[in-house]
Amino acid sequence: WSLGEHGEWAKYSNFDVATRVPLIMFVPGVTTYHNWLWESTFPFIDVFSQSEQSFDYNRVVRNMVELVDVFPTVSYMSGLGAPEYCPDVSLQVELCTEGDNLARTFRYKERGKNPELIAFSQYPRPADTPQENSDLPDLKDIKVMGYSLRSWDYRYTLWLGFNPRDFQVNTSDVHGGELYMMEDDPGQDTNIYSDALHRMVMGKMESLPQNVSLQMRLKRQLLYLTAGRKMSRWTNRDKGKGNEVEKEMKN
Repeated sequence: WSLGEHGEWAKYSNFDVATRVPLIMFVPGVTTYHNWLWESTFPFIDVFSQSEQSFDYNRVVRNMVELVDVFPTVSYMSGLGAPEYCPDVSLQVELCTEGDNLARTFRYKERGKNPELIAFSQYPRPADTPQENSDLPDLKDIKVMGYSLRSWDYRYTLWLGFNPRDFQVNTSDVHGGELYMMEDDPGQDTNIYSDALHRMVMGKMESLPQNVSLQMRLKRQLLYLTAGRKMSRWTNRDKGKGNEVEKEMKN
């Protein structure tokens, strides 16, 4: 909940302070201790009775997750099994999910953070500049949609042209971008996205087929951006070492 960070209020943005929510999973008799009568708090289906793994009591797991992960996780832990992933076109599919089953993440004690996990979020805007309805625009007024991809190391956002009549996004109509390095900038105060990075990324995207999903495009773009940042860091580090060696030789 934003209280003025970045000039924002409430949950009207793609910043972490707005998109993050607590995610607490409770499985009766599995994730909690018994009550004072030494009985289960609630009756439950022991879905892990055939597994060597089980939940640890009151354990916190830090990983990238999404709210769409809740349904397949609860479905699995209820003994129903997790639904299949949705295909690219899912209008004719009665039941599917875009989320992941998190039960396996909870079950393996040795499993730490997964650097490959990614969380998506989005928020609409009626225009590029602030106006009266910027925070809560009506559907008909939405002209720009901010699509965010959050990994452990980065938060990447593209603001793209959006058509509210057919809910289509124009991936070539880029209104702006944001890129934050979470290790160095956890508050997301320094946007390192630049015109040069934009041209480089858009050039890489030209070879992708038109039917590639927006999520996959964002993943590819983040891969190109982070690879460039790592190469720059390595180059600067090697230059620094070279200067140190040169100084030692002079001394």
